[in-house]
Amino acid sequence: TAVEGNHNGTITYSVTSADANYNGLTLAPLTVAITDNDTSTVPGSIFINTGGGAYTDSMGQLWSADQLFTGGETSSTTSAIANTTNDPLFQNERYGNFSYTIPVTNGSYEVNLGFAEIYWNSANNRLFNVTGEGQALLTNYDIWTDAGGRNTSVIKKFNVDVADGFLNLNFTTIVDNAKVDFIQVTPTIPESRVSLRDSETIFVSETAGSASVTLVRTGSTQEQMTVEYTTNEIVGAGAATAGSDYTQPNAVRANTGQVVFEIGEAEKTFTIPIVNDTLQEGNETFSIGLQNPSSGTLGAPRTVLIRILDDDNPTTSISVSEAAVTISEASPTVKITVQRTGNINGISSINYATSNNTATDGSDYSAMSGTIVFASGQATQTISIPIVNDIITEPNETFRVTLSNAMGAILGSQTTSIVTILDN
Repeated sequence: TAVEGNHNGTITYSVTSADANYNGLTLAPLTVAITDNDTSTVPGSIFINTGGGAYTDSMGQLWSADQLFTGGETSSTTSAIANTTNDPLFQNERYGNFSYTIPVTNGSYEVNLGFAEIYWNSANNRLFNVTGEGQALLTNYDIWTDAGGRNTSVIKKFNVDVADGFLNLNFTTIVDNAKVDFIQVTPTIPESRVSLRDSETIFVSETAGSASVTLVRTGSTQEQMTVEYTTNEIVGAGAATAGSDYTQPNAVRANTGQVVFEIGEAEKTFTIPIVNDTLQEGNETFSIGLQNPSSGTLGAPRTVLIRILDDDNPTTSISVSEAAVTISEASPTVKITVQRTGNINGISSINYATSNNTATDGSDYSAMSGTIVFASGQATQTISIPIVNDIITEPNETFRVTLSNAMGAILGSQTTSIVTILDN
């Protein structure tokens, strides 16, 4: 069932004869033409010579014989057709009221319809409509007027979206007969576009070993594609230094690396090694940029900041301010205060998450997790957790809020707060 076009093959055969010397006999090759009857359903184009037989055009493209139609009749001419080197595509036609149902993969397509007026010799003698997937493509169409005369080719191009697995084309007569000479259907492949997944600053602990940066490719993924990234020192206080704070990606072009998207890949991640020194230098920042895609274009964002959170300042700690918090079930939220003490100059972050004790997430409270980021000089942050006010009589219930994974600081002595919900 492969779509492979028509083939020529040679059959070797032998003969017998009563003449022991086979006098006067010659063997000639017998050529057999195999006509392919399988229909392409993408990724390549679909070519249908409507009203005609199989045909190979001047560019070597194979057009199938007329198929996938309902209704209509066929007609042809031997007259030469102007404005084309592929006369046979315009010398055959399907006419009347008819339709084509072409199996394709859902998506966007460019549909080319070929026409030549091979019967009438003046305007307004043939008028018809064409729809694709229910949308008007041609209305009151007059081939003779559009082409500028009889036996002159014209090609009309349309963009059609398919969502049901079939491209439906309908031809409806207004005057005389609707007609079409060929149908070409080609998938519309959007251009590749590469961008960074993250637009906000990426935070990484000095002890993490590396910073991960993810690229996303949208549009076509049908070919290999490369894109370069650069590491760049920023200007001003808090700038990270290549070599002492992070490692450049390339020994030849020091600040430039390359990411390769293989066919079918839509996401790639690369890493920048982070240097874990023992200097108390505060948080430091550098940037990543994208450039020089081998094909397609760059999308947004194409730059992002990487902030290295210094781990060499043990005087900064983060903890919850209260080990136990009580809240009425009627209150919409409970607020947990997270505090940073010691040297609060510089950026720190910490993760938090709720967990059940006797209270159950979903029925007593809404489970939450995330990351809190402290700006330079900021001492406190608040976590708000929704409380569910049900109508069930039940004892007071508890759940936990726990801190973890401090960056740019250390965990304080109090990392968990027990929340008690008072039943109302």
